[in-house]
Amino acid sequence: MKIIQTFATDNFDDNVNFALNTQQLFFHYLSAQSIRKVYGDDQEFILVTDTKGKELATIYGLPYSSISTALDDYPFNRPIELSGYKGYTLSLYPDDDVIHVDNDVVIKKVLPDFTDTIVQSNEGNMLEYVPETAWHIALAEAVELTLPPVIRNRLTSVYNPGVIGFKASSIIREEYIETHNEYLDKNTVLLRNLSVEVLDNLPPYATQYINTLLEESVLFNLCIDNNITPTEVLDVDVVGAVPVYTPDSPTNPEYFSSLRDRSNNFHTELGYLHFFMLKRNTAEKHRLLNYLGNMNSDYTTTFIPFVSETIQAFLSSRYGLSINPSIEEINTVIKLIILT
Repeated sequence: MKIIQTFATDNFDDNVNFALNTQQLFFHYLSAQSIRKVYGDDQEFILVTDTKGKELATIYGLPYSSISTALDDYPFNRPIELSGYKGYTLSLYPDDDVIHVDNDVVIKKVLPDFTDTIVQSNEGNMLEYVPETAWHIALAEAVELTLPPVIRNRLTSVYNPGVIGFKASSIIREEYIETHNEYLDKNTVLLRNLSVEVLDNLPPYATQYINTLLEESVLFNLCIDNNITPTEVLDVDVVGAVPVYTPDSPTNPEYFSSLRDRSNNFHTELGYLHFFMLKRNTAEKHRLLNYLGNMNSDYTTTFIPFVSETIQAFLSSRYGLSINPSIEEINTVIKLIILT
């Protein structure tokens, strides 16, 4: 089995966003180190990136078995949102069992065994909620997306692919990857044909929507059509039932917060944290800080102590520390980076 991650540097410019880039690299570093520590030195662990990404991974000591610069030769129109590259990464190893882990996921335990497909979690009927959002209304007014047949008139539920993996013999793997890459390319053309003014004025999450559909809804519907029950990292016996969005319900404002809490509140029991929903505002970043911890926080309930052996070297190289930094100095830097 291969474990793989993706790192595209299309928008990586330290002259423009040094602080945010440092945060991204720190999260990626924590993710990669946690995977290496859990799976050991013998696990084949691959980074798929571009030339600049390989340079950064080498400079900052990310612990991969090998680094591929396949993104230099990406054969489609480059996606607007970088998560779109994941489908291409998955296509590179068609004869192997693979698990792709997002680079804002940290783990303390081996991921569950699976027979065909593994995902992070069932997110329920999220796509029935989306049309009511302001960003979706703005997107629909700007462009009509081209949807693959497998999800037309079926925009209901999704699987979150913070972790996504397939056996080499998976029933749905080939169709999933081909559908994702083909329709991402088609819709990237549509989006890039919008005027700069229209594209720049779309609300946050609007341009990410096509990735959500192609990564998550396509996956859900292919599993339904092929009678596949994927293994979920967020075990329902631990995190509870999937939240359900009900139109016109007075509890709807709590829908997304319940998804977030389901994803994050059981990180100690599961040894798993995907913090994609914890980077959006100051309050959420403080939650993330509590979950990740620092150099002397509780080893059992936080993640940084789990990989603390190598953090000082990374921070010295990327951020800058004194020659013999105190734990307090290191913890201060960690807090500054997370709260950026």
